[in-house]
Amino acid sequence: YYLKEQDIYNQSGLESIDIIEITFTLISFDFLDEANRFLVFQKDNISSEAMYSWLRGGILEREGQVALAITFYKNCLNLDPENKPCQIDYDRLIRE
Repeated sequence: YYLKEQDIYNQSGLESIDIIEITFTLISFDFLDEANRFLVFQKDNISSEAMYSWLRGGILEREGQVALAITFYKNCLNLDPENKPCQIDYDRLIRE
């Protein structure tokens, strides 16, 4: 219901923090197709390729595609070695 009412896919001008929050909310409720679609629609509003890779890695991890998630987390860290949230997710995932 929320997704239909808010039409989050076509909102323009979202800030990076909003994109992060919406993406991880969708992930936490297992709306993984919606999270993927949201990232596609919001790609131009995402502040960096590193952030996109981190968010995409989070979706893939939740989908159970661990090896691919690790690849996206590594890409994020290659692009932005100081990305703490990505580093935390990467470290946690490779320990499991």
